Amino acid sequence: MEPNMFCYQCQETAKGTGCILKGVCGKESHTAQAMDLLLFVVRGISVVADTLRKADSPVSEEVNIFAVSYTHLTLPTIYSV
Repeated sequence: MEPNMFCYQCQETAKGTGCILKGVCGKESHTAQAMDLLLFVVRGISVVADTLRKADSPVSEEVNIFAVSYTHLTLPTIYSV
């Protein structure tokens, strides 16, 4: 089986280096890729929002809610009790 993913999104990663075939948590490669893309987008929005705040420009509360909500969405379910 060829490695078709690289996921390092949780502490359960294989050998502490990242999962390459399927996540130890059961996550498929397309899910890991989607979560990586979502985090990339949220980071970008957060950088822009931070830059605007430093320039004393207003930033909508919706931006804060979006960033926190979607960052939380990417947390692995293994953290749930």
